[in-house]
Amino acid sequence: MAEKTGKGGVKGPIGYDAALRQIKTGQIQPVYLLYGEETYLQDRFLDELKKAWLRGEADAFNTNREDGRNMTQAQVVDLACQLPFWADRKLVLIEEPAFIPCGKEQDKGKADPGDQDSEGDSQDGGAGSAEEALASGKAPGKKKAANSSAAGAQPVLLSYLAQPSPSTCLVLRCGQGKPDRRNKLVTEIAKLEGLVEAAALSPMEILPYLQKALQETGKECHQSLLEQIARQPGGLRFCLQELEKVIAYAGTETKIMPDMLKAVLTPSLEANIFRMVDALGQRRRPQALQELRLLLASGQSPYAVFAMMLRQFRLIFRAKACLQAGMAKGQIAQVLGLPPFVADKTASQSKQYSFAELEKAMDVFLNKDLAMKSSAPPAQVLEDLVIALAS
Repeated sequence: MAEKTGKGGVKGPIGYDAALRQIKTGQIQPVYLLYGEETYLQDRFLDELKKAWLRGEADAFNTNREDGRNMTQAQVVDLACQLPFWADRKLVLIEEPAFIPCGKEQDKGKADPGDQDSEGDSQDGGAGSAEEALASGKAPGKKKAANSSAAGAQPVLLSYLAQPSPSTCLVLRCGQGKPDRRNKLVTEIAKLEGLVEAAALSPMEILPYLQKALQETGKECHQSLLEQIARQPGGLRFCLQELEKVIAYAGTETKIMPDMLKAVLTPSLEANIFRMVDALGQRRRPQALQELRLLLASGQSPYAVFAMMLRQFRLIFRAKACLQAGMAKGQIAQVLGLPPFVADKTASQSKQYSFAELEKAMDVFLNKDLAMKSSAPPAQVLEDLVIALAS
């Protein structure tokens, strides 16, 4: 993901790949704010940053990792300003800094007192409330005075951003939270090109990481099987862990086979839906009902199962239209927005249905959707749905 520019020319986050390229070319920023859903990429970013910044110079003594949930801005600045030990540089990592509003709660207006400007106003909701003022014996109208200490403390980190220590690389890590872009600290870090997002990867973006990990073991695997692993929920880290399990299960075998994946991988909701739809297409009603009951017994939400079934039938409808138009496999995958392996299976499923049957299936879904939104038991509605689709 390339660097974004928002309204008024305000810089947005830098994508992981772009930030990593900067590090490898020696363009290291003095302050980073790292966040995003792919925690594996965050860890890799930190490893590359440590390697490039410290250059092996007393790494253990010049790497500070602190829990930021109970730290103030002043404590962070004090730590960043301390001189490195027998080296030229140091790395300071603050995990989950409390003064950076991240996540849904902060997005709705909850903010750190340090987000106030010098006049006592807050762009992020402020921390002083009328209730707090009354509890402390102060009038609500005295909010500015009540927060004078917080307002005075606020510029500490902003001042540091204006003139950071040349010997310190400071990393604020919000984990999977999303920083509030209205916050002034976040805005200033973005201006310094230090706002780095490790965004969630699609299955096709996960695939190269799996291929590289497989190559390092010397084993072979058909790409369709790797695509199956990449489709597992949980992101890049989970998919790599699943691949490790398959490799360990393969033992001395040099080639990974489909039965190995079947023995090791935990079937995802999507994979189970595929099997159920296959059974429906072949009019094998007992098997389709068995697949449904296994899904519900495993704790899957009936509403999630319904949504996935509807999604799959819509994809089948589109795949059938693509086949009728004479599209090749690669074109169908692009139109459906699916990996080739999954698109090919969906196209195969579409051959089991006529357009008239698929149109009728959409009517059935509509009726059952209305039933699920009424007082009908969701599990019973799903069984009726499966029976109707298999008829």
